Amino acid sequence: MERTVYEEETYVGLVVRESKISVNSSLEQDDNQLDFDLKIIAENTGDMLIIASYSNNTMGENEAVNESVDISNLFKANIAFRYFNGMVFSCSVYDFYDQMPLEAKIEFTMTKRISSSVTNKDKWEMFCVFLDETRSTWSDAGMVTTSYSLDQVSCYSEHLTSFSVLMKVTTDNVSVENSETLSLMSTVCV
Repeated sequence: MERTVYEEETYVGLVVRESKISVNSSLEQDDNQLDFDLKIIAENTGDMLIIASYSNNTMGENEAVNESVDISNLFKANIAFRYFNGMVFSCSVYDFYDQMPLEAKIEFTMTKRISSSVTNKDKWEMFCVFLDETRSTWSDAGMVTTSYSLDQVSCYSEHLTSFSVLMKVTTDNVSVENSETLSLMSTVCV
C-alpha cells in the first residue's frame, strides 16, 4: 500500500494506492479527528486510488445553515442547524489504471467537543448529511446517523461524496404540533 498524506493549514488530505477491498484510516485537522472504514463494492481485482480529505468549511460551527439543508420528514420551524465541527469530509475511489470511479460504502466517525453555546436546556440532535451538488443543499437522503454524543458522531453511507454533520438545535418550548399550528396561522393571517 502506498500512502501519501498532505497537510495544510485548512485541510488534511490522503491519497492511497490500495488493492484490498476494505480500507481503514484516519485524518486529523487541529482538534478534529475523522476515522473511516471504506468498503469497495465494485468487482475490482487491481489497484485502486483512494482520495480523502478533511477540511475546514467556510462557515463556523455556530452559524445557522438552515437555507441549505434538506432533512427528510422534519418540520423546520424554531430549529437552527449548525455545523458539528465546521469540517467537511470528502472521499472518492478510482480504478488506478483507467481512472474510472468505483462504488463504495463508507462508515465514518467525526470527533470534537462541540462549543459551549449548546446548553443542557437546548434540545439537540445530530444529522449526518452529504452535499447534494445538483440542488446545492446538505441532504440526509441515503445517510444513517448510527450514533452521536456531544463530542462524537458516527455515520454510514452507501455512496461517496462530500459529507458533514449538522446539529439541530431547538431552544424554545413550543411543541412541533403547536409550532405547525402557529406557522399555519401566520400564513393564513398574513
